[in-house]
Amino acid sequence: MALLRAFSALAVLALSLPLAAQSPSYKDNPEFQKKWAEAGQVGKKSDPTFAIDFYWKAFKISNGECMECLTQIMHFGLIAGDHGQVRKAANLIEQSSAATPSEKVSAKVTRVLLMLRGRHKTETMTEALSTLQEAIALDSKNEKIFYLQGKVLAEMKRNDEAANAFREYLKLAPARDALRTRVAKFVDDPSLSLRNMAPPFALTTLDGKRFNLDAMDGRVVLIDFWATWCGPCNEELPHMKRLAAQFKDEPFVLLSVSWDSNEAAWKGFISKNEMTWSQFRDSTHQLSRVFGVDAIPHYFTIDSDGVLQAENVGSGSDIDGRIRRLVAKAKKDAAARHTSSEMTGQ
Repeated sequence: MALLRAFSALAVLALSLPLAAQSPSYKDNPEFQKKWAEAGQVGKKSDPTFAIDFYWKAFKISNGECMECLTQIMHFGLIAGDHGQVRKAANLIEQSSAATPSEKVSAKVTRVLLMLRGRHKTETMTEALSTLQEAIALDSKNEKIFYLQGKVLAEMKRNDEAANAFREYLKLAPARDALRTRVAKFVDDPSLSLRNMAPPFALTTLDGKRFNLDAMDGRVVLIDFWATWCGPCNEELPHMKRLAAQFKDEPFVLLSVSWDSNEAAWKGFISKNEMTWSQFRDSTHQLSRVFGVDAIPHYFTIDSDGVLQAENVGSGSDIDGRIRRLVAKAKKDAAARHTSSEMTGQ
């Protein structure tokens, strides 16, 4: 579940579209305004299925002109995992004369995301590549299109072309884009883009240091979602302290992400319990939503390549052995890279 939500993050960004400069006439219709407002309220309550229903009703009232309705249906369809609704909305956008080029691009990108989620048959990937070429013709400056193009080409084992697509992404993406570090690795090894990568993120920890998952320099990462008021989390605290101490001088990073709303209580708990490793307070649950976390304690083990190796929920999780194996592999890989650099004189 978490991975599906994370995979749709790119589509969520792609669906953030500007409003039309001139308000269409249907927006003055009280019935439309009511359904649109109801859809928004339901969507804020994280009830995607009902939000989809209300947006369809608003679309019908607009006589098929409301492209924003269809965009929202794609958005909530991805969250709900209702691919049929997503495809239906995307197809209507692509066929509509009322849709802007950016809305058509969003629809094409979303359809390709669905293709990448399904079985990667040759004909499906060929269709995906063709769809992305159509999107590039509409907007050649949209970096997200080239990111997906790289993944599709890598899936087709056309690695040289995939590397070029990822290079194009790097040319177009903003300097602070969370994916930049990761995509730079994909340029060197496009096949890495096909693996089960953990969602990219960057944040500032309690001690003021910048934490970027894709800039961990070959270290294994354990993310621990918890809260001071969580009983099972408190039961796990001695375990977390042992892991932090055991792997202190190894290529390993422990990041604890708290659900606490009370900053003072959170800081006091950390100080009292000598939690000396990286700490972050996710009071808005923004990072938790990226990882699809809805219960704590919740752990994600990520290897030195950024690949998600395991997800564990609840106390008593036996993660020590897995971390030892991943740390040993990270050290072996680092030694191999060092030897290779010496041999090539780099």
